[in-house]
Amino acid sequence: MAHSKTEAIVLNCFDYSESSQIVHLLSPTLGKVHVIAKGIKRNKSYGVFDLFTHGSVVLLSRKQGGEDDLKILVELSVISSFQKIRTRSDRIHAALHALEITSSCAQEANPEPELFDLLLRLLTSLGNLPIGQLRVTMLLYSLRFLEVSGFAPNWSGCFRCDRPLKVCTGTLRFLPGSGGFACSSCGAPDDSLFVRVQTKTIELLAELSGPSHSKPKSVTLPERPLREMEQITLLALQASLDRQLRVAPILNRYLRKSDHK
Repeated sequence: MAHSKTEAIVLNCFDYSESSQIVHLLSPTLGKVHVIAKGIKRNKSYGVFDLFTHGSVVLLSRKQGGEDDLKILVELSVISSFQKIRTRSDRIHAALHALEITSSCAQEANPEPELFDLLLRLLTSLGNLPIGQLRVTMLLYSLRFLEVSGFAPNWSGCFRCDRPLKVCTGTLRFLPGSGGFACSSCGAPDDSLFVRVQTKTIELLAELSGPSHSKPKSVTLPERPLREMEQITLLALQASLDRQLRVAPILNRYLRKSDHK
């Protein structure tokens, strides 16, 4: 049996018995890890695992790795439980949304340093965001998540005719299942799910994508393109992960109100 020490963020947790929990962790070196924390609910020096807690853990593996290896928690040191996030419902749901898409994408027994760093930066920023920055922060996080996970749509040109974005005019059609947009000349297949979007919105998405815009800073976006970008990124996430995201509709209701609180 082998020991491993790593940083980790709690993606999910649930009771296994009166004293133990099953915990899903994201580690930069181990990827997504399933852990049994025996007796943790009785150990006051540890405290119970909670969602999006960041800590250092020592794990005991009973097998030689692999997806079915349920590891045993040997040691836990909490680095941050992000208490400021837990005081506001909009921040909580923003964090839960990030956990959901990360958990859906992360692979077991496969290092995920970029996904880990991206999630940790978001959690660190959520507790101290100024009024009016939550929507932009979550948009930038979603765009960066698509880039890091390899699911980013092609913002540079029409996926059907390769016409560059800079020469496209009028209304475009974003097709989540095709991973890009179609110009007004090409249109979309009759049986395809698509969203009509202005060229300016795609230009903004292309500009905001990438590492240089991974932090909110003081970005201000007009309401119409912001709503279009939120819709496009959500559709892109759901198409890439092949699932409907459960937290997203609740989060969106909070995001519409967050700029005024």
